[in-house]
Amino acid sequence: TPKQKQKGMIDHMGNDQLKRIGSALLFGYLGVAKSVWADSMMMYVMPSILVGHYRPEIRVVPDRRFVAEGINVQSSYSLKDFGLFQLERMIDALSTEDHLFKHTLDYVSGKKRPYTTHGYWLRSNGWALSTMAMSLEFLDPGSRIDLKVRQKLKDALDMMISLKNEETQIWKTVLMADKSYRNLSCYDENEYETSGSALVGLALAKAIRYGVLGKEYRVHLRGVYEGLNQFLGKSKNGNVQMNMISG
Repeated sequence: TPKQKQKGMIDHMGNDQLKRIGSALLFGYLGVAKSVWADSMMMYVMPSILVGHYRPEIRVVPDRRFVAEGINVQSSYSLKDFGLFQLERMIDALSTEDHLFKHTLDYVSGKKRPYTTHGYWLRSNGWALSTMAMSLEFLDPGSRIDLKVRQKLKDALDMMISLKNEETQIWKTVLMADKSYRNLSCYDENEYETSGSALVGLALAKAIRYGVLGKEYRVHLRGVYEGLNQFLGKSKNGNVQMNMISG
């Protein structure tokens, strides 16, 4: 069952390997390539919040190099607080005045770089929005991080809705592609993309459930659901699968 799988993941991640991850170069902006990626919001920030919520005894000790870099950190964090700390830093690092998220930030140069330099990548926005939406369940209502996540999520989802194709009700691989991208031969390959659209749909559903968006947004959620159904197919084994996954 889903609950059994969740417990299995919590038990699996609540070991010494996770403690090593927490004390490695994943803390703050400093990664192996000294950059921040939207991928990491989904792939280790959200698991840290989830696992840390159910395993409060797990502690994370930041690497000593963060003190040398002048980053203000505590001597140790609970795993959940580690995840929340990371969530806020990544929101600040990757969000833009367009209310969308760049794919990555180069820590050394300070430049926010998208998947392509000519627009925003749908899937990176899907990772960012779905992570913020899933974190709502674990935030203290009315806290600073709760209010911040809610506002950023609402602004981003309103922008995404404005960019949704009215006919298909989903999004293309590259959002807000500028003129320089349209002049490239690969522009013809900017197709509708289902994996990123499904992630945005998840964010919409969670945002409605937790009161970030009103019930009037259900029409948009229904549109995404029906839009994704247009691109369902079957694998060679007869299993249902999403087509049009790209990028």
